[in-house]
Amino acid sequence: MSITFGDMRCQKCGEHVTSTAHTCPQGWTHRSQRDWVEDFPHENGNYSGKCYVCGQFFVGHKRRIGCKLCATTPSPEDTP
Repeated sequence: MSITFGDMRCQKCGEHVTSTAHTCPQGWTHRSQRDWVEDFPHENGNYSGKCYVCGQFFVGHKRRIGCKLCATTPSPEDTP
């Protein structure tokens, strides 16, 4: 899954996108590793945000400040 936010087009289908998660006309649903999919069923779980660590966009709860990939990947300082 890769989406280029410079031109806001899905690289799989070429459609204009407004977030990292969208359904293409072909019926494909694209999700990013950065999205918090467990937030999606909640009332405030489908907001687009920009990660404070990597600067990439993600979808999740409106109060999240970091993407799932950065939150779940140990930093070099955390590894012994």
